[in-house]
Amino acid sequence: MPITEMLTRNAENFPDEVSLIEREPAVGLRREITWLEFEYQANRFANALLERGIKQGDRVALLMMNCLEWLPIYFGILKTGALAVPLNFRYTADEIK
Repeated sequence: MPITEMLTRNAENFPDEVSLIEREPAVGLRREITWLEFEYQANRFANALLERGIKQGDRVALLMMNCLEWLPIYFGILKTGALAVPLNFRYTADEIK
């Protein structure tokens, strides 16, 4: 079973259960999203990529710090059939080339 189907199944079976939590105790930050929100955000990003012409087999770079949005974006890329290419946010422009 593709991992994206596991997300869909969890969104159907546990829509209101917390799926992801982001914490930064030093600043008192705690954010969370449910399985249904996770699925919604992944689908929304997938649709945005498809509207921009991304298709199965394309490579989509993911350059961002670790945060709550990272996984929904990653899953959105996978839902299009494209390949996610996570990059270290500390890379310089020359290293990314």
